[in-house]
Amino acid sequence: MSRRRGAVRIFAAALFLAVVAVAVPAAAQRGEDFALTEEHEVSSNPTPNQGIPGLFDTELAPQGAFVVNAPATSLYYGVTPRLTIGTIVASYASVAVGPPGASVLARYLLAGGARFRSTVDALMLGTSWSSSGAHRSLRVGLFGSNTEFALTPSNRLTANLWLARVSYEAADSPFSGTAFLAGGTYSLTVTPRVALHVTGLYLAWATGTVDAPGKVLDIDGASSRPFADRLVLRAMLSLRRGPWLFDLGAVRAGPIYMPWINVAFQMGS
Repeated sequence: MSRRRGAVRIFAAALFLAVVAVAVPAAAQRGEDFALTEEHEVSSNPTPNQGIPGLFDTELAPQGAFVVNAPATSLYYGVTPRLTIGTIVASYASVAVGPPGASVLARYLLAGGARFRSTVDALMLGTSWSSSGAHRSLRVGLFGSNTEFALTPSNRLTANLWLARVSYEAADSPFSGTAFLAGGTYSLTVTPRVALHVTGLYLAWATGTVDAPGKVLDIDGASSRPFADRLVLRAMLSLRRGPWLFDLGAVRAGPIYMPWINVAFQMGS
């Protein structure tokens, strides 16, 4: 089992690096300068999500513009046409009661052309708090790669790769774990104001360690689960009204179902 998990990890890392290593030279051979201009967009056909970054797409905030998302409380800013940075405002909530909390997220455009666009994402989040007289802290690292292909002016397919690392520190039972998900998103632009998105992700592996009193427990959170419980599925409808974007849908993560609601607002350039 350990050999299989090791092989999967090596394959996942190689696949992630391949996206970075192959996308840039391939575009360079076509004489592209990677500037995010109109001809370097995935498609000239406008979409409701244009200029508003999401988890499973390759959108970047326009240079000099802010993008606010609720209820996720994420805030993006377009530094350059290729770099968007931001933070999750909720991560600072614990500052009011003493312990620190902060987060930073970034999306960088690796390469883009008339038919494809590839980005890499990074999210680092940390927060601490006190509960029942004990100090606790949470650290989250999320690294992703999204590569979007324009099948037709109205149809797009995005390959999604995500690697997550979580560390929870507590006096009674500290925990650390790693998970890798791979899948894709299909997007259909009905009109410049309406789009449909369907995402499917597969939990390739998830491992963790719990320091229980007197012993250390290794947890395999993937191989012991049935196939259906290792799937993350999302269906979403996007509606654009000027600078506003409304996302309505649902997500299934294993046996858990929940609504997917997001309201985004773009302001600035």
